[in-house]
Amino acid sequence: MSGMAHLTVYEGDGPLFTGTTGGDIYAGVLGARILLAALHECRASGNGQHIDFSQMEACNLFVGDAMTGFSLTGVDPERIGNRHTLFAPQGIYPRRDDCWIGISCRTDDEWRKLASLIDSALLERFLGVEARQQKSLDDIIGQWTNEQDARVLMADLQAQGIAAGVVQKGPDLLSDPQLVARDSFATRSQRSTPTERARTFAGRTLHRSAYHRGWGQR
Repeated sequence: MSGMAHLTVYEGDGPLFTGTTGGDIYAGVLGARILLAALHECRASGNGQHIDFSQMEACNLFVGDAMTGFSLTGVDPERIGNRHTLFAPQGIYPRRDDCWIGISCRTDDEWRKLASLIDSALLERFLGVEARQQKSLDDIIGQWTNEQDARVLMADLQAQGIAAGVVQKGPDLLSDPQLVARDSFATRSQRSTPTERARTFAGRTLHRSAYHRGWGQR
């Protein structure tokens, strides 16, 4: 109902529900911020706050540009896949071992840098953002990325200021240097049974008081 499924699909196809529980995540993050805002107001004024917040409203915030555009013009932005109306080329391109890498050129300068790596002749063939949104260019980039080592390519593009990122699977995230450097995962042993193995959780370790640790225990 938020409109995310309507916009999430390849160009020309029907709406797609990805199966990812985005609403749960968005509502949790934004709900926590709203709660903190309510507590701040309560401490400042002494007045309690009534919070009326739903998952749909949380998801709406992530398609705000499309909703605003439709409200002002009545024009449905439709589905454009991984493309962007202002950044081009932009897409998720194939690489070795049936994996993918995301690349987005936000400026003409970034496009010139990318084209110089692939084939400088592309600069004359694809002039302007609209020209760079053609499928033929995506196909050329896809053929090029398919012959590259994705992580090396990602580092090289990022070093030149081009937005690029490897599409990672769950196990890949556990060894991602950016996430590891930020202590994004914590390994803790579950003590519900003696044989329970250690598990890895997303998020930093939470230090709770003895009172909190007693919640839910009988």
